[in-house]
Amino acid sequence: MSFRRGYIVSSLFLFLSLPAGAQDPAGAETLAKPRDGESATLELETIRKFGDAVARFEVTIAWTDPARSAPSDYGARRVRYMANCEDGTLALAAVAVFDRSGALQKTLVVPPGASDTVKPGKGTDAEKWLRRACTF
Repeated sequence: MSFRRGYIVSSLFLFLSLPAGAQDPAGAETLAKPRDGESATLELETIRKFGDAVARFEVTIAWTDPARSAPSDYGARRVRYMANCEDGTLALAAVAVFDRSGALQKTLVVPPGASDTVKPGKGTDAEKWLRRACTF
């Protein structure tokens, strides 16, 4: 299965399982980046391979600063990426936002082609996640 076809199929399944109207690529890209006081962790159990060329995985972004408490309106996020293992790029697929009790507040879906694929820089967390997902 080609990367584009696999990405479209995976994104379609994800899209169909999420609330309608949950699409905002610009907002999703902002939410996908850890901010000051947060850290991002690859969730190994979410890695899925589609042939040799395509992988999907999720990263949890949560508050980890022990010196200060999270803002009162803080929401942890779960970010889904699609990886093209052949060319070493990532594409943002969706972001889910959770409240303090863990209840889903909103999901932003990024339709295929709405987010640019990026090649993570050497030694970055994203590059390590990509390598791990593609060698899974």
